[in-house]
Amino acid sequence: MTDDARAKRTQILAAAAKAKSQAKTDAAEKAIRTLVKRSEPITFQAVQREAGVSHAFLYNHPDLRGRIERLRAQARPVPAPASPAGEQSTLVLMASRVMV
Repeated sequence: MTDDARAKRTQILAAAAKAKSQAKTDAAEKAIRTLVKRSEPITFQAVQREAGVSHAFLYNHPDLRGRIERLRAQARPVPAPASPAGEQSTLVLMASRVMV
């Protein structure tokens, strides 16, 4: 094989790989939009399943990974602040006053 043929083949393979990666990125973006429209939780597993891409692809794609992590964090409920240890709840205090 000549150097020109090898270079051309390398260019063709690189272009095919880039096109495949772009198609996967587009599928993941579409999956995220679809999940948002359906009000479903945005998780790596949900996007992977909807888009037909691997977890590794999503984790290794910085833009998609950041977007999924932000959307996932937005959907999580904010936990109630924990009461200090040893502090009784208001209901317990009121119940103990009634019994006295």
